[in-house]
Amino acid sequence: MLLLLLACTRDTTLDSSDYALIQDLDGDGVISSLDCNDTNPDVGLPGLYWTDNDGDGFGAGDAFESCAPLIGTADAGGDCDDANPTLNPGESEVACSGLDEDCSGVADAGMTVGTHFDTLYQALNAASPGDVVCLPAGTWVGGFDMPSGVTLMGQGQGETYLQSDGSGPVVTATGDLTLMTMTLRGGTTLVDTVPDSVVRLEAVEIGAMALSTETQAHLLQLDGGRLELLDVSIPSLFLETQASADGLLFDLGTADLAVRSLTLADLDVVSAGTADGLLFRGTGGDWTIVGLFSDLVRMASAGSGSLMHNQGGAVSLDQMTWIDSGFESGGDLRFIDLEQGSLLAERIQVDNISLNAPGLTTVLSLREMDSVASQNLTLIKTRIQSSGRACLIEVVGGGSTLLQQTAWYDTTLDLPDNTGGLLCASERAQVFIQNAAMAANQANVEQMGPWLDAVNSDVSLSQVDMVGNRVSGAHGTAYAMIGGESANWSVHNTSFVGNEAVATVNQLGANVFHARDQAVTLIWAYSNVWDNSGMPLDFGQGNGVEWEIVDTLTADPDYVRTTGDDPLQWDLYLNSGSPMFDAGDPDLVDWYDSSRSDVGAFGGEFGAWRP
Repeated sequence: MLLLLLACTRDTTLDSSDYALIQDLDGDGVISSLDCNDTNPDVGLPGLYWTDNDGDGFGAGDAFESCAPLIGTADAGGDCDDANPTLNPGESEVACSGLDEDCSGVADAGMTVGTHFDTLYQALNAASPGDVVCLPAGTWVGGFDMPSGVTLMGQGQGETYLQSDGSGPVVTATGDLTLMTMTLRGGTTLVDTVPDSVVRLEAVEIGAMALSTETQAHLLQLDGGRLELLDVSIPSLFLETQASADGLLFDLGTADLAVRSLTLADLDVVSAGTADGLLFRGTGGDWTIVGLFSDLVRMASAGSGSLMHNQGGAVSLDQMTWIDSGFESGGDLRFIDLEQGSLLAERIQVDNISLNAPGLTTVLSLREMDSVASQNLTLIKTRIQSSGRACLIEVVGGGSTLLQQTAWYDTTLDLPDNTGGLLCASERAQVFIQNAAMAANQANVEQMGPWLDAVNSDVSLSQVDMVGNRVSGAHGTAYAMIGGESANWSVHNTSFVGNEAVATVNQLGANVFHARDQAVTLIWAYSNVWDNSGMPLDFGQGNGVEWEIVDTLTADPDYVRTTGDDPLQWDLYLNSGSPMFDAGDPDLVDWYDSSRSDVGAFGGEFGAWRP
């Protein structure tokens, strides 16, 4: 009992040093002995840190405690390779790299043929929508069904080959399909698709195919849905077929089209039938093409032909180049053929191509379009030989067509039996040509209409240079720079200089402006006419033309350069003393100094361009 009493009366009072260890001076709930700073409630227990050798914010090895971060440490662990900053739990897995970027413990999400699966078929059977199946370098036999929503990715063009034995498609799609970084070859078609599917080809080369030579063939045909071509190349393709070549490469139907970098080279197609939409043919889908380069493309068809043809839909074209190519047709030949719908075009160049056909021949055909807006369209060294009518640009009916910053240079029209020009507008077309240069074009014809011809249409020229163009033939009837019938013309700030008309038999009606009937109106303002051989300035009042003339100039424009055999070296900018400076419409101002507009292609609000 005495012992118990003594125990109950033992002194348990803490001395000052013991109390200091358990007190919480800043009230943050962490006692002083554990608190990194007990005078700051925002600072409590020490943190966990890992050694981070590669500085990617993730460390490896065992964690340790510290009240402050140390140099060469990270507050997160789990780094599976602390010598490589691109491998850590914060990275996203890069498909088919062979590396475990996110440190999940499995490279390429476990979908590599030859590593995680013995065969391609096993990998595809195990794949789910959204998965990427990795195909190593080598040659793989196609012809299989691709699960919908699955991506098949190779190691690169010319490294991974996916091919058919030639008796069917390279791949059969069961739904949406993506093929990436490989070369496709050997099939009677690339992909056998299902309706309304999305087909995506990215970083793909299309090699030698086994397209039919007896029946209608298509490299790829869609029924609705969408086609995406991203960094795709077709380096060589030859086909001589007894059937038509309509939609031979991509027959889209109503499918939408998205192109980002498509390269065509050394294509040669001969068809015993028609070749409508040889590259792209559609019936109303929306097309967006950004970056198309074509070199050495040749087409010959017994019937009518076109390279691109869409009937309806919104079409957007940007950064397209066609060079050193030739096209022949047994009927009409429309290089780019668009009907209805709309067109937004920018930075299009057609350089050194030839068109040969007995029917209507044109580079750009716009028929009944709702609206057209084109900027930086350049047509260089186009050669057209036709027994029919030839127009570099044809506009038929429809809504407004704006051709801005457009160049027609060094075109040759060989038309022994018909007429032609740089522009043909008809059936109530409404065409606005703004800031354009037309230089060194030549026409050899039996009878030539105007270089710019309007029939039952409205055409407006603003800030245009027509320089050094020449037309020759047996009869000079209706040789003219601009004109037409039942048309309304407006000409502002435009210069006609050094153009020539030559007729070997007779020359009747050759003129800068020519009206073929009395139902023509002309507004001519602040425009210049100088040194046009065989083409006097006569506004056609004798034909009953209704006209309004304001401040006509007759002066040497003093261009920087208009001599030399290569018109592409001409420079239609004005020398400092040119009388066309500040001689344009006073209601328009120049882009470079906001002064009164200059006359010619490089004045006005949109004059900052070069052909």
